This record gives sequence, structure tokens and C-alpha cells, in this order.
Amino acid sequence: MKNLLEGFNRLNDAEKLDFFKALMPELCAVFRRDPQKLMAEMKPLCQEMMQGCGFDPQQMMRMMGDKSQE
Repeated sequence: MKNLLEGFNRLNDAEKLDFFKALMPELCAVFRRDPQKLMAEMKPLCQEMMQGCGFDPQQMMRMMGDKSQE
């Protein structure tokens, strides 16, 4: 895990976004296998990330909703 994180940290911002895009289908598969467990583990991390970025959950949902209508 440490090696993966070190490699990720060497990427520039555009490469990191590309990585996230490529990773999303895999994450969806993990969520499908055990959604309750994943939500219990991920929800606090997502909330912490949003707070660290200065977003509240409603603001994030509005932003995501705006993007889906483009």
C-alpha cells in the first residue's frame, strides 16, 4: 500500500484525476459486494475530506447535480 501511495503522490494533478477516473469502476464493484460495510467505512472519510476542502455535503450535492445536467 505504501508503494502505491508513493507512486500516486508522484503524479501531477491531471494524472491523479485520470487515475481516479480509471479506478471508479473498480470502486463501484467493491461497493456492490458490500455496500453497508463500505458506506460505514467511507462516509466518515468523505465527510472529513469535504470539510478539509471547505465543502459541506449539500454544497457538494448541488455541485454534482449541476454537473450532471451539462
